[in-house]
Amino acid sequence: MDDLSSAPLLPNEIIDLIIEFSTDISTLHALCLTSHNCVHTARKYLYEHITLSSASYSSLHTHFELGGERLSQWCTTLSDLNPNLALYLTACTILDLDDEDDWSVVVIILRSAENLKHFAILNPPSEHIHDLLHGHSFHLTSFTFLSHLEDDVDKLIIQFLGDQLRTLSDLLILGPENEALTSFRTQLSITNPTYSEQSKLKILGGEQTTLEELLPLHPRVREIVWMPTNEQESDNLVLTSTAFRDALSHITSLTLATFPEMLSFRPSLTSLCDCLTALEDLHISGRHYVS
Repeated sequence: MDDLSSAPLLPNEIIDLIIEFSTDISTLHALCLTSHNCVHTARKYLYEHITLSSASYSSLHTHFELGGERLSQWCTTLSDLNPNLALYLTACTILDLDDEDDWSVVVIILRSAENLKHFAILNPPSEHIHDLLHGHSFHLTSFTFLSHLEDDVDKLIIQFLGDQLRTLSDLLILGPENEALTSFRTQLSITNPTYSEQSKLKILGGEQTTLEELLPLHPRVREIVWMPTNEQESDNLVLTSTAFRDALSHITSLTLATFPEMLSFRPSLTSLCDCLTALEDLHISGRHYVS
């Protein structure tokens, strides 16, 4: 991969021109073929952060969103015309994609995106989960997965986490059931008993099950985000849960916690004080409390 830091700086006018051409992938590709400097700049500004979506299209200097026909054009550029461009992809957000062909070509691109660090998937179809999560060489620092799927898909996500948790510092996940996470936690404690000491995870978000099962594996987490996924879970007295308090008791450096609004009316919130001795900031549905 080329070293972007050593690439010559282009005038802002040229950068603006490249951004303007980003609405026309074929023109941008032709421009890159004519100038080595333009290749570096286009890659730096257009291929660092990609959002794939079937929604409307927009382009910013550090954020590149694609949908509809332009999504297919971009996928073609990376998978056929110049697959090496995928090496410059460091952050990718995948939203709802309508076309089966789009999902297939995204999988191909991810195979080459070995420098990907930030990966988010929202509402993927079950049949594409395995290909999206397995078979690549990237090592993530942040991963967001939002979806509720079948049990067999949950196990695929757990497998993926087993490969990525050594490098992850930021994890937000909704979906896996208690049984799958418990199995993962047990298996990891057997196969890698020193994992907790090696983990780099600093931010963990998810539903109650996720926090209860993953917090004990990551004693140096500094921030947690608890997200109820439905009304039934919101009605649960999560703060009176022994498992939840036990999970928090493993954390010695927690400085920021975010809870949903309904927890602000629970007297049991005060019962967590012993588990939150290092807490500096508490957010409850937009309200900010400083210790």
